[in-house]
Amino acid sequence: MNQINHPRLLFSGSNWHLFTISWLYFAQGMPWGFLGIAVTNFLSAEEASLRDIAYIISMGTLPWTIKFGLGPIVDYITISKFGRRRFWIILSQLAMSLTLIIMYLYEIDQNNIFLLGIFILLVNLFVAFQDIATDALATDSLNQETLGKANGLMWGSKVIAKSIGLAVATSIYLNYGLQIGFLALAILMLIVVIVPILSIERPVYSSSLTLIQIKDETLKGLKNPKAKWAILFLIIASVGNGVYEPIISKFLIDNHNWDPALIANIRAAGTLMGGLLGLSIGFISSFLLESRSSFTVYNLLRVLLLIESLSYLLYSIFSVSLPESLGFLLLMLIDISIACSTVIVLSSAMSISNTLSSATLFGLYMGFSNFSFIIGSQIVGSSFGNYPYPLLFIFASLTLLPCLFIVDKFVMRSNS
Repeated sequence: MNQINHPRLLFSGSNWHLFTISWLYFAQGMPWGFLGIAVTNFLSAEEASLRDIAYIISMGTLPWTIKFGLGPIVDYITISKFGRRRFWIILSQLAMSLTLIIMYLYEIDQNNIFLLGIFILLVNLFVAFQDIATDALATDSLNQETLGKANGLMWGSKVIAKSIGLAVATSIYLNYGLQIGFLALAILMLIVVIVPILSIERPVYSSSLTLIQIKDETLKGLKNPKAKWAILFLIIASVGNGVYEPIISKFLIDNHNWDPALIANIRAAGTLMGGLLGLSIGFISSFLLESRSSFTVYNLLRVLLLIESLSYLLYSIFSVSLPESLGFLLLMLIDISIACSTVIVLSSAMSISNTLSSATLFGLYMGFSNFSFIIGSQIVGSSFGNYPYPLLFIFASLTLLPCLFIVDKFVMRSNS
């Protein structure tokens, strides 16, 4: 069959093309649900210290801060038989699964926090490689017309997977222990790799880029007027999220005697709702462009940021005596806001990463975001003894306020 007309060709926004990219983004969300939030819930239930929880979160986030360094590897090294990006996707999925199987066989768990952090770092390193290659595949193979609609599907799939992974993993960890959860995730990642193996990547470029070309293309992308605003937004917004993630489970469990499974279910539901809303973002933005509505996507982002900021502030105000219904509502609202705003912001960042070095450029954006997230986590890990929960929630709330004045500088707008 002619490769150009092959039904499993990854090009032009075909049904298989959109399914494959969404499937791969779904695969990125599952490890974060399993190894991010669910592990912190489990460690909180096991009465781990906040320093240990911050360490685990930081180790899981660290590979994402160096995405800009991994991007040139993906841009530079290609195997023509597999296509420019598919080789890295398949290799990363297999490496991910192998690492998780080792964690299962050698009983890597909460009894050795240091080793657990190292292996979580390794899994996330391979997830980061898969993420870079998939991001680059999307920017390489989707035109501007299909990219907006595909973005909602891609990022929505990722946060939905995060919510499913969180709920499933927490249940497995609390009932069967960490090892069974690692094995379950390894099997899921092996199932995921079937789709890219069956796919065919259309060669967008005839040869790999040289390192000089990668540097020049990346600098060209950074000259986009929207790039500096996107970087500033990602740095500021991610600090607050970095403070929130290590403390929320421990705050609710230690101070208010919440059940870890309840926390996981509420957060999974909130993330799922935000992801479903995010799925429609691409289609909403396309409708707004056609209708020339005065409403803009960045106005929606402003609303989400305000909800998140006010929710942090209310946690601070009611930190001593928190009504369960209010705590439930705030936990849900924060995760809805984070999930949906993630779709909008990262979709916008991807839309301005459309250069020959797309893997490097988008990795640079994500590197700034995740490095800032780690700074927030380390603020918690190093200073909790001096700064109580209310002050940390206030800090997280205040970091989002400057972002309200930046969003219109880089986020897609309907009437432009």
